[in-house]
Amino acid sequence: TGLTYMLVTATGERVPLWSVAGGSLLGVLAMSTYLWRRHPRLAGGADLGDEVRATPHAPGPPRG
Repeated sequence: TGLTYMLVTATGERVPLWSVAGGSLLGVLAMSTYLWRRHPRLAGGADLGDEVRATPHAPGPPRG
């Protein structure tokens, strides 16, 4: 926020603050939508642990 304010004041407000804030908000919304659609855990397509297969254990009583 501070860097944006400094750039706005240094350039004589050629780049308006609302334009930078709007672009940032648009970028956040676009990346959130992309991640929501592509990430299997967020989209609800896979349960936790589905991607990992359990290793077989040796038969017998537990050690320890």
